[in-house]
Amino acid sequence: MAGFKRIVAAVDLSMISTVVIAAAKACAKRCGGELTVLHVMEEYGEEDERLLLPILRGWVEDARRETREAFDELLKKAFAPGEQFIEKLLEGSASEHVLAELNSSPNSLLFMGAPHPGRSLAATLGKVLRGSTAPVVIARNSPAESYNRVVIAVDLSNLERAELEPALALSAPGASFTLVNIIPTGAFKHNPQEVKEVIGLREKLLRRWAEQEGLPNFHSVVVAGDPREALLEEAKRANADLLAVGMHSGGRLRHLLLGSVAKESAHKAHCDVLLSPPRALKKER
Repeated sequence: MAGFKRIVAAVDLSMISTVVIAAAKACAKRCGGELTVLHVMEEYGEEDERLLLPILRGWVEDARRETREAFDELLKKAFAPGEQFIEKLLEGSASEHVLAELNSSPNSLLFMGAPHPGRSLAATLGKVLRGSTAPVVIARNSPAESYNRVVIAVDLSNLERAELEPALALSAPGASFTLVNIIPTGAFKHNPQEVKEVIGLREKLLRRWAEQEGLPNFHSVVVAGDPREALLEEAKRANADLLAVGMHSGGRLRHLLLGSVAKESAHKAHCDVLLSPPRALKKER
């Protein structure tokens, strides 16, 4: 993958929006992709407005005007005169508009802010991940241009080059990569010697795969524990600026497990998080 051709920054006009745009701008600059900044406000249909009292219709018009002004102010702060980007201020379902932007062309990438309770994009994230065919970056920081310390969660039962490509495309030349595989132990009592042997075997498999794929400057880590906690601990230990987590289709139980890891990472990671949704997963209703 040479890079992403279309980068979408979905913003909710909160303080994190400047970080989202900065991260998306850095990616667009490195990849040479087209940048779109998107905000979706609540929809007020014509039929609904006719049912409103005149004073309420005035409030709706004021809300639209204030949103437009806030969006313009955000863009003014985020972009220097002459910088190229596409702005879209839409009304309706945030998840539907975001998905339409992403799925309208191949090789797209979405940047969103870290989810916060009560924010519209927090409620949107799950729907986007279930329906998107494109990777999603949860932005917390603004990289200078690209990421230098990347932690990649690896599922040894599904080793494919495609698992690495989004993270590689976002990484700086000379970036370091930590490949992490986690053995879920949960509440089960395992024989420590058996766990040690499994860890050793998986480390060999992980190194062999990375070498075969030509992954530069990497080291592998295999640990036993709760995947949701262990992955975040490894990201902190590596001082990562990007944590890459894949979500794969498969059985429902498998999807729920991987989904919980992705959700935990999106909410609690100290760094930006790259989520790659399953390409074949049907959109849930």
